[in-house]
Amino acid sequence: YGAFGTIELVNGLVNAATLKCRFLYQDEHPMLIIYDGSISELQFNSMVTRIDLVYDLNDKKKSIVRCETQSYGALIKHKISRVELGTKEFTLSKQIGDVIAFCKDYQDDYPAYSKMYHNCRKFMTLLSVFIGIENSDNWVAEDLGYAAMAVSQCDPPSAYHLTKHALKKK
Repeated sequence: YGAFGTIELVNGLVNAATLKCRFLYQDEHPMLIIYDGSISELQFNSMVTRIDLVYDLNDKKKSIVRCETQSYGALIKHKISRVELGTKEFTLSKQIGDVIAFCKDYQDDYPAYSKMYHNCRKFMTLLSVFIGIENSDNWVAEDLGYAAMAVSQCDPPSAYHLTKHALKKK
């Protein structure tokens, strides 16, 4: 598994009365940050837990669900790429233990990383549904694109155009 151990020890999310979350995007890679709901505004030193799906750098076909606790400032201060904060703040409907269990189950069920079907966006879409939030920031038509590829046996760019065309007809 990814770094699950730090989530309870550093962040104290287990005892938080409410949990809030926001999406972060690093070069369009979606991440979810969870933090204590009593924090009124994220500060550079606010402790957050980042959850995302990545592939193992030593084996790009192996998926890793990361649950790492660190300061918000450390997370957004990347010299290589820019990290953008999503537009909405959400209140979680689940306890942090439920979120950890979901992440572990996902990694057990989908150990192989696939750019097409078991990727960071698909994981984040399923996690969003599980915790009861609607992600309107990004990749809204992700599942339609997957369906277009599966049904038509087409390549990703063609699936993108099919999805775009289907959404125009609504």
